[in-house]
Amino acid sequence: MTDQQQKNNETTDQIFHGVPLNDIPNLFQAAPTLKDMQDINDVGHTFMIKPFKYDSSNPNLEPEPIHGMGNYFDIWNDDYVHLPCSPFNPPPLLRNGTYRSVTMSQRQAGSLLACAFFCLFPHQFNDQISNQHQTYQSINFIHLFRSGSPWKLEKLKCILHYFRRICEDMPKGVLTFRRFALPDAWIPKWIESQKPLCKIHLRKDTTIEDMHGLLQVDFANEFIVRSLQGGGVMNEGIVQEEIRFTICTEMLVSVLICQVMLSNECIFLIGCEQYVTYSGYARTFKAKDNFIDKTPKDSWGRKLSHVVAMDAINYLNPLNQYTIESMNRELIKAYTCFRIPKSMENFMFGVATGKWGCGAFNGDAQLKGMSYQ
Repeated sequence: MTDQQQKNNETTDQIFHGVPLNDIPNLFQAAPTLKDMQDINDVGHTFMIKPFKYDSSNPNLEPEPIHGMGNYFDIWNDDYVHLPCSPFNPPPLLRNGTYRSVTMSQRQAGSLLACAFFCLFPHQFNDQISNQHQTYQSINFIHLFRSGSPWKLEKLKCILHYFRRICEDMPKGVLTFRRFALPDAWIPKWIESQKPLCKIHLRKDTTIEDMHGLLQVDFANEFIVRSLQGGGVMNEGIVQEEIRFTICTEMLVSVLICQVMLSNECIFLIGCEQYVTYSGYARTFKAKDNFIDKTPKDSWGRKLSHVVAMDAINYLNPLNQYTIESMNRELIKAYTCFRIPKSMENFMFGVATGKWGCGAFNGDAQLKGMSYQ
């Protein structure tokens, strides 16, 4: 082997291990054809916009909201978000144990986030409704505005940049937030499975959000963007999930509508746009530049950006992760997130992920890698 050959091999080895990236299936190289919105008869899917079809030749066409009866009143119950002044069709709550979705325009998402910025949302529970609403969290920005670490200011820079962008030029796209609960009958019998482990491509020179065309993983807590010890995007947290929700600000809408996740549940965030770039990680995080997201759209007008929020177990005692019960739980969580619906069995897709639950949650990276596969 020549010195140049050895140098080339060392360079390649530093870039990735496993199979080449081109060997990983890509969902959006052949994206499935979607039903038109008006043909969706799923009672669990709420549309906050009129039927809309994206036309790439007319990208400035904007979805129209569905207005109610013209009367505004407060709705405060187990099924809907409590807004400062609710229209007839407020966003539904995506409660645990359900398979529900809500589709809205980017303008509507911006309106909800503006209310959160000014801390207008009441608590989602009171004496008149069930205590289960305590398993939701507040989307109000009040904790982010309080004094604290320097990186809180960097997060605010990203969020303020988002508001500046949408005020100057409101995006015309569509977003979908979907909760999926895996029925017990669908859980595989792992010991009887004959399926081989999937191909894996390992690299350390890129981020999850840079892996376009793949299902991207959000390392969530059971509550989206609320981590331990006062963390979370609305407070001091600034690791993988908090960074992603800061640079793709529309993802924060999920905080408002999603109840705590159970072990057989995950939440999909579809179509959310990136508005800003950044450098660093954790305490070195810095907001950088404006980002123009050129990700193509599907026929509904959603960016071809699919993110799944999945929560790992926090192992205060790392040895507990090697029990059958713990490994089975993580397998079920991964299967819930990556299972291919029957309607898409001909569209294999790759997953962009990282060391899920291996930081503050003390997970074993090799064990988690096998759970993914």
